[in-house]
Amino acid sequence: MDKQALKNLTSAHSWVGLIISTVLFIVFLAGSFSFFLSDLDQWEHGAHFPNKKADHFISAQQVMLKNLKGKNIDSKERVWLRMATDQVPYHDLMYSYIDPEGNSQFPDPIMHAVSGDYIYDYTDLSLGSFFRTLHINLFIPVIGKYLVGLVTLFFFVALITGVLIHWRKIFTHFFLFRTTRTRDKQLDSHNIIGVMGLPFHLLYAVTGVIFNLAIIFEGVGLVTLFDGNEVALEEATRYTSKLIPPSGNFMAMDDVGTSIGFYLHKSENDIPGFIAQTLEIEGWENDNAKIKFEGHIKGDFAKTSIIQYHMQSGAISYQNLDFDNTYRNGESTMDKLHYGDFAGYPLKIIFFLLGLGTCYVIISGNLLWIASQQKKRQHSAYALKLVKSLSSSIFTGGFLATSLSFIITRLLPISIADKSELICIVFYLILLVCFIYSWLENNQLKVMSHILKMASFCFVLVPILDWLLLSQGILTMLNYQRYALVVIQSICLVTGLLCWLMANKFSQKHRKTLAVKESNLSLAR
Repeated sequence: MDKQALKNLTSAHSWVGLIISTVLFIVFLAGSFSFFLSDLDQWEHGAHFPNKKADHFISAQQVMLKNLKGKNIDSKERVWLRMATDQVPYHDLMYSYIDPEGNSQFPDPIMHAVSGDYIYDYTDLSLGSFFRTLHINLFIPVIGKYLVGLVTLFFFVALITGVLIHWRKIFTHFFLFRTTRTRDKQLDSHNIIGVMGLPFHLLYAVTGVIFNLAIIFEGVGLVTLFDGNEVALEEATRYTSKLIPPSGNFMAMDDVGTSIGFYLHKSENDIPGFIAQTLEIEGWENDNAKIKFEGHIKGDFAKTSIIQYHMQSGAISYQNLDFDNTYRNGESTMDKLHYGDFAGYPLKIIFFLLGLGTCYVIISGNLLWIASQQKKRQHSAYALKLVKSLSSSIFTGGFLATSLSFIITRLLPISIADKSELICIVFYLILLVCFIYSWLENNQLKVMSHILKMASFCFVLVPILDWLLLSQGILTMLNYQRYALVVIQSICLVTGLLCWLMANKFSQKHRKTLAVKESNLSLAR
């Protein structure tokens, strides 16, 4: 590759990285924590309502009848249940009922996995849903998803240009780490972490683009494979049964031969290795009711299996033998890969560390760009100050806002609905405050050191608050061999330690800079 081509690629890599850096950083930071979505839910509520292991769980039939019997259920709507598992130890029930005033209500209660009692509403689950939503669309309605998709697309471009720039030296310079100059250390660490995480980055660039810009890919598939026929595309790739009108003739949901438990057992016999995760009933307590189970095959990576029965006759009304296609299974596979939901804690921890490593690659890339532009003096002082303030405030403020999100979640009452929206407001307010501080303070090393030290303190405070406020519940969870809360506490401590180490690095560099300035002043005198 000639020098001019290399220069052009380096310039493209730098500018693309700079433009997308702030959004991409937030996406990766939120995504790193959302790998532990179910653990975050248990961290938030588990100590308040400890659950035993799966062999003590109440059955799907018992939990549905306990919560629905005697209520004026709207049989024109579906009743849906996500059954408790060891990973997600609570039942999630959605249904519709008619209140005394004749209005339709759509509750989404969470039930205790062992007793089946109501414990809180699904909307009360805040921190995990906050990180997942922030990762997907930045909490910006409609356009947020497409903005993240475009940023991910340009991230893919930055990856390709980065690989082309270092292609000849990827292996020979992989173990090169110079320690003489700060810029060399930043550049080498940027390159090494970037190369180590390259498969991870490519995975997320590709799947992120497909998820957030799915309209493009579905549009191409619609035109090329289905001649523009949207109905044919929907039938071939997704199964959504049409709601049947209720017959008006009563049928009990717990009679032998037509019970929920009977059909759950039947589905496991009809599909070898089938593990049902959700069930859905149309026409509740009507003799034309249908029951559908959705789940996966034991040992299968990502395929989703569906089977639906007529509850009165026991006949199968649908089974996804014709639904087993590459289009649908590919979507399910990408979902598993993107969220690291296929190999337990070891993979989640690896993905979490790679996610934080990517955050460092983004930070170091911006710092390298700022350093090079300050030497060239090709941009106005105002533009450089804006980039420096945004970089230092978003990057370090992101960690501070994340740590405070944990603290706010722990201190707020668990019964407050839609806490994730409140956490989102606080998150962006913290970023704004950090930006203002960064703008007013000329020394960005000092800014980053201070903010990261505050973030470190807040992350360490999380497990301390947990044990001060919920020690008995935590001990009960540990006695039940539930370690999700300890996992989250460990993640907070590790992140706090990383923030402290980075803060010390920036602090040392700040002191060296001051020492050089004082030395120059003394020589000038």
